Amino acid sequence: MKKTYAVLLGALFSFIPLSAQSFELFSDDVPRYEGFAAGIFGLNQYALPMGGWGDYAVANAGGGFGLEYTLPAFLPGNIDLGLSLNAQVSYTFPKKDSTLKSHNDLRTYAGFFFRVPFVLGGQYFAFQPEIGYGADLNYITAHNGSNAKGLYIDHLITFTPSLRFIPKAQALSTLEFELSPYWSYSPEADNNAVNNVGARIGIIWHIQSYLKTRKLRAEEKRLTALRAQQEAEARRLEEEKALHEAEIERLRREAEAAAADEAEKARLEEELRKAQEAARAAEEARLAAEEEARRLEEEARKAEEARIAEENLRAQMREELKLVLKNPEYFLGLESENLNDFTPDGDGVNDTITFRPTTKFLSNPPASWSLVITDPKGGLFKSWSGEGYPPEIIWDGRGNDDSVVFSRETYMAKLNVTLSEIDRERLGRSTLQASVEGSVNIKNGIILNSTGENEWRIEMTSITFDSNAATFKKLSKAQLEEFLRSLDELAEKMLSIKGAKVTVEGYANNVSGTEKEDKEELIPLSQIRAEAIAKMLVERGIAEDDISAVGMGGANPKASREDKANWWKNRRIEFVIRK
Repeated sequence: MKKTYAVLLGALFSFIPLSAQSFELFSDDVPRYEGFAAGIFGLNQYALPMGGWGDYAVANAGGGFGLEYTLPAFLPGNIDLGLSLNAQVSYTFPKKDSTLKSHNDLRTYAGFFFRVPFVLGGQYFAFQPEIGYGADLNYITAHNGSNAKGLYIDHLITFTPSLRFIPKAQALSTLEFELSPYWSYSPEADNNAVNNVGARIGIIWHIQSYLKTRKLRAEEKRLTALRAQQEAEARRLEEEKALHEAEIERLRREAEAAAADEAEKARLEEELRKAQEAARAAEEARLAAEEEARRLEEEARKAEEARIAEENLRAQMREELKLVLKNPEYFLGLESENLNDFTPDGDGVNDTITFRPTTKFLSNPPASWSLVITDPKGGLFKSWSGEGYPPEIIWDGRGNDDSVVFSRETYMAKLNVTLSEIDRERLGRSTLQASVEGSVNIKNGIILNSTGENEWRIEMTSITFDSNAATFKKLSKAQLEEFLRSLDELAEKMLSIKGAKVTVEGYANNVSGTEKEDKEELIPLSQIRAEAIAKMLVERGIAEDDISAVGMGGANPKASREDKANWWKNRRIEFVIRK
C-alpha cells in the first residue's frame, strides 16, 4: 500500500508541470456552491511511531459520511468559506505479535474549511483544506492473558488538505470527487496517542445546486408542454376548418340540385350562411390562438434576451474590473509619462498631473469616491472626495497645507470608489468588498521653486547620509545609484542657469529642542554634510568659486517637535541658486 501511495503521488507531481501552461488560479470558470452538500468517503491510514500507538497497530481502513455548508460570503479571488460535520467508522489492523487483538473506531468531528478554485489542464479543480475537532469512540480488545476489552472516548484532531475534481459533463456540476491526504491525532492515556496519516477518497453531492437544476428542468418541461398544447390546438382548429369547408361544399351542391324549389333553396342558403359564419368563427379562433402563441413566444424571447443582456453586462463589468485592478494607471486615468519626472515649478513642463478616473466597470453612479496623495512616509498630503462619478482632477503638486512636494521623492496617488448596491450585486461583491481601490507611485524630478527675482530653491529629503557622518558607505547599490543620478540632474539643472551662484544648506532635526544640541552637534554635522555635497557638485562641473556650503542645524524646521511623524522633513539638503 505504501508503494501505491508513492506511485499516485509521483503521477500527480509529474502531471502538474505538463499542465502548468494551462494553470489558472482563482478562476471564475470553476462552479461556486452555496448552502448544503453531502458526501461519502473511504479512507486508509497508517499508524505513525509516535506516542506509542505505532507499537500496536499497522493501519486502519473504513469509510464515512459528511455534511458541508458553504457560508454566503464573497472573498477576493472566488475563495469560499464553510463548515463541515463528519462521521466515520474504521477498523484497525493490529501488528503481528502485539497485545492488541482488535480496535474499532467511531469518529465524529466538526470542521472549518476554505475553498480555492483553479483550472488545470482545462479541467475544474478546487483546493479545500479542512481542520476538524471532535470525539473518537474506541472499542478495543487485547489478548494479554486477561483478554481485556473496553470502550473509550478521546479527543480527535483532523487535517484534510482536500483536492476536489468537478466534471464538466455534470449538469451544473452538482457532483465532485475528492482525493486528499488525511491526518488524525487522538491522545490516549499512558502516552499511547493515536497518530495516523493516510488518504481519503470520496464523492460529494451539492444539494442546493441539484435543486436549482431540477427547478430549471421543470421550467423547461412546462414550456415544452405549453408549446405542444398550442400546436395541438392549432391542428384541431385546422381540422375543424377543413370540416366546415367540406360542409359548405356539400350544401352548395344540394342548393344547386334543389334550385327549382325556392323554399328549399332559401333553407339551404340559410344553412349555408350559418355554416359560413361558423367557418369564419373557427378561422377567427384559429387566428386568435396563433396570435396568443406568438405573444407567448415573444414574451419568452424578450425574457431570454433580458437574461442574456444581464449576464453579458455582469461579465463585461467583471472583465472591466479585472482590467482596472491589474492596471491602476488605467483606473486613475493616467498616462505612463505622468508618473515620472513630475516637476511642478511653473516652467511649463510637467507642472501638473491630470487624473481622469475611469468608471467603465460601473453601471450606476458610485456611492462615494476619494482621491488621496500620500507623502514618501505614507502621511496624508492632499485629498479630494465626493459622491457620484469622480470628475477630472488637476493636481499642481501642492498639499492641503499649500506645501510643495520635495525633489527626487516618490509620492503615491490612491483612488477609492465605493460601489452602489446594484453594482455590488452584479459584480458579486459583499458589503465588506464594497470598495475598489488602485494606487500608483509618482516620481518627482528636480523642482526649481522660484523664491524671488533671479533666485530659486531646490529642497531634497532623499539624500541619506551614514549616521552622524557625511559619508554614504551604508547605502545599498540601488540607493547609491539613485543618489548619484540625483546629483547628475542637480548639476545639469544648475549649469543650465548661466552665471548662477549656488549655496548648499544642510539641515538636521533638533530632537531635544535645545540650543546646546544645535550648536554642539547639529550645525557642525550639517556643515560637513553640506560641504560633502558641494564637493560632489564641483566634481560634476560646478565651478568651485560659484558654490558654497553652510550648516543650518535645526533652523527653519518643516515639522514641529510635537509632529514626530514628519521629522523626516527637517533632515534635508536645500540648494539656493542666485543669478
